[in-house]
Amino acid sequence: MTTRVFTAAAAAALVAGAALVVRFSGTAAGGADSSGYLNSARMFAAGQLYERVRTVPGVKPDAYRPGVFVPLGMRPGRQPLTAVPTYPPGLPLHLAAASLLIGIGRAPVAVNVIAWVAATVLLYRLARVLAMPQTWCVTAVLTFTLFPLTVLQSVRVMSDLLATAWCTAAVAFALRGRKRGAYAVAAGMSFSMAVLVRPTDALLAPAIALALGGSPAAFVPAAVGAAPLLAGLGLYNLAEYGRVFTTGYTGIAPLVSLTNLPTGLLHFVRWLATFLGVPALALVGFGLVRAVRGDRRQVVLLTWAGAIVGFYTLYEQSVYGWWRLRFLLPALPAFILSAALAAQELCALAAERWRSRPVLRRLAAPALAASLLWALGVSAYWDVTRRVWNVGTSEDVYPRCVAWSERQLPPNAALLAMQTSGAVYFYGRSPIVRYDLMDEPTYVRFTADARRAGVPLYALLFRNDRVEFDQRWPGSWQRLGGLDEASLWRLAETTAPTAHR
Repeated sequence: MTTRVFTAAAAAALVAGAALVVRFSGTAAGGADSSGYLNSARMFAAGQLYERVRTVPGVKPDAYRPGVFVPLGMRPGRQPLTAVPTYPPGLPLHLAAASLLIGIGRAPVAVNVIAWVAATVLLYRLARVLAMPQTWCVTAVLTFTLFPLTVLQSVRVMSDLLATAWCTAAVAFALRGRKRGAYAVAAGMSFSMAVLVRPTDALLAPAIALALGGSPAAFVPAAVGAAPLLAGLGLYNLAEYGRVFTTGYTGIAPLVSLTNLPTGLLHFVRWLATFLGVPALALVGFGLVRAVRGDRRQVVLLTWAGAIVGFYTLYEQSVYGWWRLRFLLPALPAFILSAALAAQELCALAAERWRSRPVLRRLAAPALAASLLWALGVSAYWDVTRRVWNVGTSEDVYPRCVAWSERQLPPNAALLAMQTSGAVYFYGRSPIVRYDLMDEPTYVRFTADARRAGVPLYALLFRNDRVEFDQRWPGSWQRLGGLDEASLWRLAETTAPTAHR
């Protein structure tokens, strides 16, 4: 294939893929993740580091835990009655920048498209930097783009694919940064942006150092590129959370333990074997042998993958469902390229060893290519049977339910919520009250305070939090109706005023 034809075909494929991402991308502030990112993005776009929470009129807010009035995806700020982001600032900053041009409603689509195109192009460029033939590069790119977690995370308001793009950029630039300082600077900038998007991407540092080749002449410009954004992140953490190395995540330390290693490792091996196939993992094993024998390319790739996998095998929350493989998405390019490099090297070895056996020599390349084509087939099957591309728009129900519920609420009402709290905070006007953060004495006191203040109490619940709500506060709530997954309830002891329509 000529260069011109290949370029045209690649451009057409990118446009088609980007169009699919646009078609299926979700834009809604729904559960904790999407609402947390979008609430943070809206706050950043307004030039704010925190927001004042909406409190219940007539109820003293300082008599309750600060988190009671803070939605999912955010946490109480250092200032009284304020909310700050739970999630890292990287994705919200991308969303905020896009929102200044096209509005917050379209920003998630723009960021998803940019992340998908960037990850795809950068993976191809990285494969070329690793001196892989064009055919193997294209196979690696197709393996990545069809991988179910790539498809899933390219249509959701989440940070995984964006983190993957920045990690891939950092390694690609670092490999070229040994000879040109500008690439080393770009590697440092890409690395720091990856850390802003997901703090655990700091685990990429050893791979970046190895890719730069251990030369101080390359480390200095890389450090210069990384320093401004990392310093900014430290100042942001200091302002928001009181310490340079503290993030919005709380309570994670007990979830990271060596006792989780066997379960986490088996979980990841199982699902990587499912999607990539056992032959591809065997090729990664051969890549590990090559790395031990000094293959610099495999050393960089497997250090990259190993650091991320090693951490998340210790993380308790990594093992609940196949979709938790998303934690490893920033390491997926390393796995795929390691397997492709190993297959390429085995082809060369077979050609050398079987010179006198032309039949075996001709079969070697198709057999090794089939190990990666197996991954393509399995991924395509999983994508189609699970229709993973539809997950992005599954949260569109949230804004509809918030709008529906608020048409029925009086202007002074307060909403008890958990799963819907982030969406209510983003789309609605009512103060939210986190029922899941109340014990029974607090609940009794709060309902009494609301009654004295003349504040009618309602609850907007999804199916997955109805059970918990009913267990906590049975018998005193009247169902007013439902829409899709949501149902609206009113506290029975509260007089029902005329709805504000």
